[in-house]
This record gives sequence, structure tokens and C-alpha cells, in this order.
Amino acid sequence: MTFFPHTPVRADNVTINLGYAAAETSTYAILADKFAELAEKCSNGSLDVKVRCCAQLGTEDEAFKTMQLGTVDMDIITGNNVSPHFLLMDAFVLPYTFQN
Repeated sequence: MTFFPHTPVRADNVTINLGYAAAETSTYAILADKFAELAEKCSNGSLDVKVRCCAQLGTEDEAFKTMQLGTVDMDIITGNNVSPHFLLMDAFVLPYTFQN
């Protein structure tokens, strides 16, 4: 088996599913739609982002687990749902821990 580490690898067109668990009218929708717009613009149309709302790809906890498995591409997940899987996130989800 031969590897060519300096040879660029390109895919013509890639489709990514980006999910979130909130409603279509939430701020998650604004974030996801803007990300999709910028990704398609910056990739000259070779990156197609399909936005999936309303937990179509699963709840936030399920989405985190399936992203680890590689069966979900992307999901917008709140910090408190990440912290059970990545304990350092707890520092950001504890409100009013510090006075200053």
C-alpha cells in the first residue's frame, strides 16, 4: 500500500446534513441557515448543506452519539448536552459560578 501525503485529494460535490433539535423559527435556524449559505458560497457551490430542524436527525444527546459514530455529519448542540460526554464543558454551563 502506498500513500502520497502531498497529493491533494478533492471531492467534486459534498452534501452535509446539519441538524438541530429546536423549531424552524428558533435562533438555531438562523445560525444553521447562515452556515449553509456561507459554506456553499465559500466552496463555490461544491458543498451542499442540508439543514434539518426539529430533531430530524435525533435529539441533541442522540446526535452527539451518532456524530461520534460518524452517521450524522453536524448538529447544533447546547453546552449542557455536550458536557455529559466532554466534562470540561461543565465550566461553561454553570451559571454565575464566578462573580467577576
